[in-house]
Amino acid sequence: MAMTRIQEASALPGHRLRLVLTDGRTLERDVRDLLRGELLEPLQRNAAAFADFSVRDGAVVWANGADLCPDVLIWNGVPPEHDLPFVPIAQRTMMQEVWRRNRPDELRTIHEYAASERRGEVFRERNVHGVDAEEYARRLLDDGRRKGWLEV
Repeated sequence: MAMTRIQEASALPGHRLRLVLTDGRTLERDVRDLLRGELLEPLQRNAAAFADFSVRDGAVVWANGADLCPDVLIWNGVPPEHDLPFVPIAQRTMMQEVWRRNRPDELRTIHEYAASERRGEVFRERNVHGVDAEEYARRLLDDGRRKGWLEV
């Protein structure tokens, strides 16, 4: 069973998004309360910036690099159990696997980890600082190398 993801999206007035999902449903979501943090807050103040996004790997990604977890947009939280084809992998485990495949290519590691997060293969419970998937992957990679849980 394929995981439900965002196929198309369009901006609506009032910080709302119209989402067309891979299962054929169309939803409208008010995302004003989710626009918190360094990358997302500017989208509240600038309607043109809010409307400047694309759908990448099943997620809405703004031109400034900000993104929101597709599960939060689709389900208003974690998806129901019947929609999960697998249990998302822990962040460190995923980063270790991606690093092992791509070492020493940091950029490829960051992009692959971020794509995995957008596909729902790895789950971030909170994103209080509004960090996009690539920046989070960069920070996680640095943390692993600094603390020694990733091979250098």
